[in-house]
Amino acid sequence: MASRSYLTWSVPKLRAELATRGASVGGRITDLIERLKAYVRNRDFQPPPLKVTLPLYPSAGQCQVISSYRRNTKFSCQK
Repeated sequence: MASRSYLTWSVPKLRAELATRGASVGGRITDLIERLKAYVRNRDFQPPPLKVTLPLYPSAGQCQVISSYRRNTKFSCQK
């Protein structure tokens, strides 16, 4: 991630950038800069994407839950 120098930005520009990120736009210029740096550092406070995987060989109980998946794939559920 490239480091930006927000010290040269004007207050309206800092507030506009914070507003696009959904952050609070009030405070002194140092508060605005620190808040913007926190958003950049924490990737706008978004949680990491979740990976959902289905088991390779589902059990009988899982076959009941994923019946729509069973119709679209080639596997059989053992009872």
